[in-house]
Amino acid sequence: KKLKLGTICVDEKACEKRERINFTLAHECWHSQFDLNLDISVMPVYSGHKFFFSDQKLRIVNIRSPEKWMDYHADKYAVYLLMPKQFVEEMYKDVKRFYRKIPDRIKKIAKDLGVSYTAIRYRLMELNLITEEEFLNSSIYL
Repeated sequence: KKLKLGTICVDEKACEKRERINFTLAHECWHSQFDLNLDISVMPVYSGHKFFFSDQKLRIVNIRSPEKWMDYHADKYAVYLLMPKQFVEEMYKDVKRFYRKIPDRIKKIAKDLGVSYTAIRYRLMELNLITEEEFLNSSIYL
């Protein structure tokens, strides 16, 4: 069946968990709204590192093609839509009162937001709510 331009399709086999479907849908919403009118043939092809401003920090992102550029921004859109900064900061402050162990805090926030354990771990570190050491130590609970 031919689909209308802008239709979002998600392969349920590729996204077995609800949390993954949520992220994928948010990611694809970016593409459906912002990529349709881009002419990638005129976009420059990047080689090496480029700098992007994100969350008041300059980050180095290796983007080698227009498609990678679009996917990077679609991923960031999904992160900001599903895990908004102020909301995550408030939630983390609240769960700290009830959960002593960081992996338990991460699980609680992930469940409440409908995102994966891995996704919220990255977001918490990006927001400096957990340290890199805490991030690495919490990976054993995946």
